[in-house]
Amino acid sequence: MHKDVVGKVRPALLVFSGAVGFVLLIACANVANLMLTRAASREREIAIRATLGAAQSRLVRQALTESVLLAVAGGVLGLLFASLGVDALRSSGLDVVPRLAEVSLDARVVGFTLLLSLLTGLLFGLAPALRFASDDLQSTLREGARGASAGAAARRLRDALVLAEVALALVLLVGAGLLVRSFQQLNRVDPGFDPERVLTYGVILPRAKYGEGSRLPAVYDALLERTRGVPGVRAAAVSTSLPMESPPYTTYSVEGRPEPRVGEIQDVQPFQVSPDYFRVLGIKLRRGRLLDERDGPQSQRVAVINVEMARRVWPGQDPIGAHITFDDPSDTAAVWWTVVGVVGTVAQEGLTAKPYAQLYRPIAQGESRAVWVSMRTAGDPLAAAAGARQALKAVDPDLPLNDLRTMEQRIAETVAQPRVSVALLGVFAAVALALAAIGIYGVVSYGVAQRTREIGIRMALGAKPADVLRLVIRQGMTPVAAGVALGIVGAFAATRAMATLLYGVSATDPMTFAVVAVFLAAVALVATYLPARRAMGVPPTEALRYE
Repeated sequence: MHKDVVGKVRPALLVFSGAVGFVLLIACANVANLMLTRAASREREIAIRATLGAAQSRLVRQALTESVLLAVAGGVLGLLFASLGVDALRSSGLDVVPRLAEVSLDARVVGFTLLLSLLTGLLFGLAPALRFASDDLQSTLREGARGASAGAAARRLRDALVLAEVALALVLLVGAGLLVRSFQQLNRVDPGFDPERVLTYGVILPRAKYGEGSRLPAVYDALLERTRGVPGVRAAAVSTSLPMESPPYTTYSVEGRPEPRVGEIQDVQPFQVSPDYFRVLGIKLRRGRLLDERDGPQSQRVAVINVEMARRVWPGQDPIGAHITFDDPSDTAAVWWTVVGVVGTVAQEGLTAKPYAQLYRPIAQGESRAVWVSMRTAGDPLAAAAGARQALKAVDPDLPLNDLRTMEQRIAETVAQPRVSVALLGVFAAVALALAAIGIYGVVSYGVAQRTREIGIRMALGAKPADVLRLVIRQGMTPVAAGVALGIVGAFAATRAMATLLYGVSATDPMTFAVVAVFLAAVALVATYLPARRAMGVPPTEALRYE
């Protein structure tokens, strides 16, 4: 039962959880970089405090306290936004997560969020705290006085954080790109019918009121006659199932063929339909004829199959005139159905389902009480909804009309989860991209600010502005290039977990990887170029007076 309820959504939720973790790590890397920058700007203050007798443990506690306060404040603010987001998701009406209406920010979620905020504050505030505890603050301060970049160790740490941000962002962007391509492929799938301007609803004829099955064809005829009279309705049909609904399965036997061996299953999706069903849904005839008014209750038992069943059972042969039965073929009372036509295959169980053998019989020759009414309209199908209700009421005012929807809405429901997956992972990827770009820009800007005097000396000694531009961009893009390479490797491993969410595209699609890598590198280049251009425009005389 657990697998049946949440089995389909479990892979998507795991992917989203991973995406949330990646965004958190990117944000924490940004915070760590900002804290390192802030710690570097306070070195003189910390050195003076240490000289005046402040213990290293006190300086570390101060740094960690500031980091934890920021993290917890961010966690509280995040909970407020999350509350609004959960309310919006629950009120959206999207049935993409089981028991979504019961989701709330309870004490466990709040406690987990605050604990996670506390831990991230401690973890990513550790680098600046250890910097405060350095025994070589005076030496580092002298490095800064000479215009260097606040120490090689700090610069390597900042570059490593940028590398990690870029790698994590690339993994998320690749995942989002794969889902987008998968969704595009899904929208290109031919469902085997025309869903435009088709309105549908369900109705059940109770046995207590309508007795045996012999009365049902007359009720269906009356309902169809009333429905065809609704303004705007061009054609109407009744059927025991609709596309995008889970169909029944049954086994069958073919006349003149041996019975399947033990362990082999020869089954088909059986439907009972009125003659206009194929016209209403736009299912195309491939061979023979469709069901028509001649196929009444007392007529010869006939059936129409789809091309998939013809391919499986009669490969390279003409199935018209063949006989099949759903009874024991050795029984003299077995009912045999004659194949009179072949139609296209319908995506009965969803756009991603594999084609299956399908068989259509006249509903007048069956006894089904639970049916679907479908109608093709000239304009907006929902405009015929009121008329459809009146038509059913005219036949029997006690019959309830169930699940009134257009066929396009039914298809949209089957792709709701992929659409939400694309949207959510796209949001995560966009946030990750923005955070990575901000982080790269901040690190390069800080490096330029720290090296303003050095840049001035270079330009005073004859370096051209273009030389300075190339120097800054090369140093800024070096960790980015390493992050892109590492991210590609990580994406190859991570996207395999998304295989069940993809359709028509490989989890290691080279086009997606290449486009995302180039796009991320371009964004990083812009983030690096802006502070580099600012450094290029600093007059040497002003740079030499810096500090």
